[in-house]
Amino acid sequence: MDTDALPLAPLSAPVRVLGRFVNASNSALLVELLADGEATDAEQEVELATLPWQRLAVYKPARGEAPLWDFPQGTLHRREVAAYLLSEALGWDLVPETVLRDDLPYGAGSVQRFVPHDPWWQYFTLVAHHAHRFIVPLMKTVLFDLICSNADRKAGHVLVRDVRVAPGGALDDPSVPVAATLALVDHGVCFHAEPKLRTVAWDFAGAHVPQALHDAVSAVANAFDDTLRVALAPLISPAEIEACYSRLGEVATLATFPQPQDERAFPWPLV
Repeated sequence: MDTDALPLAPLSAPVRVLGRFVNASNSALLVELLADGEATDAEQEVELATLPWQRLAVYKPARGEAPLWDFPQGTLHRREVAAYLLSEALGWDLVPETVLRDDLPYGAGSVQRFVPHDPWWQYFTLVAHHAHRFIVPLMKTVLFDLICSNADRKAGHVLVRDVRVAPGGALDDPSVPVAATLALVDHGVCFHAEPKLRTVAWDFAGAHVPQALHDAVSAVANAFDDTLRVALAPLISPAEIEACYSRLGEVATLATFPQPQDERAFPWPLV
């Protein structure tokens, strides 16, 4: 089946729960987005391999969020949506489309478009083998995490989507053109009012921040009151919104990428 020709199912569509991601620390469910009239019966047998990926999404219900000492209970799904809105405001297309839903089988939660990907591709393999192809997207990832104060950027949260190698070329040949984009997932522990940055992405520490990335961050900071402040209001607290605004201003003036201060700057596990 030519999945590229299929229309994208809207994230407002009815869903059928297909299964659970068993290694997730909070409940994360794979769901199928349905067309009008399709049965939502969870008992109906589904051949997962035959479903076009455009019909798949990840549903994270609030009721499945594990308690954390430093983040208010029941807010992680809203932070997933906030991360998407920040990505969109920056124009970087890093976070897959993510919305709030309150009409789903296990109650209110976030729904994010599924990203088809090869799990071999993650932050460490990108840097080790293909950093030259992804320097700008990786730099955007670092600045994005600084702005949202991501407390858990593991290597496996950096996915590669839409990989296309030039005909006859090999992916490990640095001279062969490759088209691909990054996708960032798992943003439930972001946007705290206090500094919380924990990430694996320290490889650019000390490098100069490109002017184009400065410009994108500055544009969002300058329009913040009329755009992001309003959009984030239903999702995170006023103190967290103010902290995000402050971090935007700080990142907009960074000359170089920051250095890790101690071992707490790294998440665990790393992948």
